Amino acid sequence: MTADEDIAQQLRDRVERVVPQVVVDVRNVVPRARRRRAVTWGTSAAIVLVAVVGTVWGASGAGLPQVVPAVPDGGTPAPSASPDAVGAAALVPPAVATVADDGTVTGVPGDPWDGDAAYWYVLAEKRTGEEVPPGPGSRSEHIDERIEWWTSRERPGLLVIDGDLGRAIGLGPLDVLSGTYLLDGVRYDALSDPRSLPTDPVDLTRAIADALPTDGPSRDDALFEQVIEELSHRGGLLPRDLRDAYWGVAALVPGTSSSTGQDSRGRAGEVLRRTAADGTQALLVRDPATGLLLESRSPQYDERTLFLEQRPVEGTPVAPSLEPLGCESWAVCARG
Repeated sequence: MTADEDIAQQLRDRVERVVPQVVVDVRNVVPRARRRRAVTWGTSAAIVLVAVVGTVWGASGAGLPQVVPAVPDGGTPAPSASPDAVGAAALVPPAVATVADDGTVTGVPGDPWDGDAAYWYVLAEKRTGEEVPPGPGSRSEHIDERIEWWTSRERPGLLVIDGDLGRAIGLGPLDVLSGTYLLDGVRYDALSDPRSLPTDPVDLTRAIADALPTDGPSRDDALFEQVIEELSHRGGLLPRDLRDAYWGVAALVPGTSSSTGQDSRGRAGEVLRRTAADGTQALLVRDPATGLLLESRSPQYDERTLFLEQRPVEGTPVAPSLEPLGCESWAVCARG
């Protein structure tokens, strides 16, 4: 392994701890970027589409994140009928998003905040468990990282780890909601229109739970994890009523206790705790004034996130870029 490849692999290992899977259209990626791995983001298979920005990957392209096929035209995948359940009633028929080559999203609601700010900015501290080295005989270690991300439903964004702008990661527009939903008997694997989702927690629970697979991990565990994913990565991109509805879904999961308390930094908030089927503990703490998370703990990934700052901002410190990944456009290579 060359020095460039070693550096790239180290960065890839760091990226994979904080970024969900990459989705690209492999027909529009240079051959060196055609690397695939079967990685899921929980049983809900949430899709966050990212591309790498910066110059650290090296000429060989080693260490590029995994790629899996995306919708060829950058649009929303076609829904499919479900013969077994109806889920919940859609508040409005879901609109379909269109993504231009420059990553601009149209056809669905944009960012929910008032004003002209282009991005939702989050500063967080993340601790993730990892087996070192992987495989038999490994030991458990925790990796602490300081994460910043700039996201939008309308345009590409950016992820920065430990303040290193030279290794920034381009994020596709986050118009797609986490997980799969069943609305009026139709399954949506990539739903981009939040207006269609019920804001009553009971109905939203039905829309999510009825779309979950019947095999694999506990449905209750998967349901709680989907809420963690949505509120952690898209909390500021959701309208307040839908943000509250997701919180209500987590509170309704069997085995969840609700109370008032504090996060790990002593900030007061509303607290949800739950013991998963394997005995591990999940936690959500939110600010009741904003509905935004203060802390989340996901047993599925042995991961704790403390949210330190969250607010709309005007721009990113460096421009998001697709070039190092060899993609032709945000529409086919990086969208979530």
